[in-house]
Amino acid sequence: METPLKREDLFEVLLYARQERIPVSVTPTTSPLATYETIKVIKELGINTLGISLDGATKESQDGFRGVEGTFKNSTNVLNYTRDLDIPVQVNTTCTAETIKEIRGIYNLLTKKFSPPVKRWSIFLLVPTARGKDLRMPTSCPFDKKIFNNYLLFQDVLKNNSTDNEKKDIKGNKNPQG
Repeated sequence: METPLKREDLFEVLLYARQERIPVSVTPTTSPLATYETIKVIKELGINTLGISLDGATKESQDGFRGVEGTFKNSTNVLNYTRDLDIPVQVNTTCTAETIKEIRGIYNLLTKKFSPPVKRWSIFLLVPTARGKDLRMPTSCPFDKKIFNNYLLFQDVLKNNSTDNEKKDIKGNKNPQG
């Protein structure tokens, strides 16, 4: 489990990016290094969004998929921290034949418990390399039904929860697409 939080110069890099007005997002994986205090410092350094991996709707499914005990707890902790700190979040979900059955549960979790702070849900089809070589791709039929239907519903939830401030581009201009 690699994470940018292991970089000794992470805060320095974020500070430099802020000084140069470079929009930055950080994805601290599901690391226990992502404490409330660390996330607060990252916010103070001016990140635009925080990315969180969530591949299961329960402890058993998330930890089982990631192969590391505690990843679900770490992810949900960070989602709670970001809500408290008012940090926009992008949730990243890997879609495999094994995780596709979790999509509805993840959707329910994100819409009922974590919207806000979740502003984007990105669903990635598995690229079978490294550890992913042993995982299976979903077939097109379940993919169409489970992913796109829930994904489109989630986009509607986000649209309904948006504020005028969130409908601006990175320069602060009104985003005509809202």
